[in-house]
Amino acid sequence: MKRTLALGALLVLGGLVSLGALLMWGPFGSTPEASATTASMELVAGRTEIDVGEVTVLGQADGLHVTFNAAEGQMIDEVHVCISEGDTCSAAEEPAWMAPGLCPWSADPPALQTSIEVIIPWDDPALPVGCWDAAWIQAHAKMASGQTAYGDHFKHSFCLDVPCCL
Repeated sequence: MKRTLALGALLVLGGLVSLGALLMWGPFGSTPEASATTASMELVAGRTEIDVGEVTVLGQADGLHVTFNAAEGQMIDEVHVCISEGDTCSAAEEPAWMAPGLCPWSADPPALQTSIEVIIPWDDPALPVGCWDAAWIQAHAKMASGQTAYGDHFKHSFCLDVPCCL
């Protein structure tokens, strides 16, 4: 009997934790087709916006995961991530471009990679604090070819509808 009650309590607690994480993160996606917890953008290089890979943003219990994946034949040297809060995803609210070296989150592995992940813990002091409805993400990658690439558009941020409070 005690074992059954303990198992039932664990199942209820697990469900509540999962529900709490979902409510904290809220709907997440820049398009109606995006799933409840993830969004992906093309990683484009140069003003001609050559497709060199993909950036995926995933909200998990331990934080915001920003993963850069190189297209076939491409390699990534280093990455930078800036996040700004917003009221909406309207183009008029897009924050000013920031030099990638000034972004608070980065990864510079010792060797070229086909995939690099940056994990931003929810309690990171550089993450916007408070309630916000939109997250503007500037995702930058320095490619092995010497090109500089950004998620969605060259030297721009992409916006995700993320109603949440941190």
